[in-house]
Amino acid sequence: MLSSLSFLLALACSAVNAAPKVLICSDSTTADYAKTNDLQGWGYFLNEYMSIKVVNMAKNGRSTRSFIREGLWAKLLADTQPGDFVIIEMGHNDVGGPPTA
Repeated sequence: MLSSLSFLLALACSAVNAAPKVLICSDSTTADYAKTNDLQGWGYFLNEYMSIKVVNMAKNGRSTRSFIREGLWAKLLADTQPGDFVIIEMGHNDVGGPPTA
């Protein structure tokens, strides 16, 4: 009986960990700002409209290149599990050549 209970508990815990989440890859249009700031990116508010966890990895001023170069993309990929959703909204800071983008 104890082994059956342990199995069910382990199964329940793994189901909790398997809950899908939304991860956001973006720039300032999506980023979270200080709680005291009236300005917030749309990613800040997404939690209010979703029934699953939202992980906002957006960073102000990031281009696609800098998001990758700074390791943010690798971290997002490492945090992504099967069943998760990834929203990519980039391009606003992708002007100029490689030194500026």
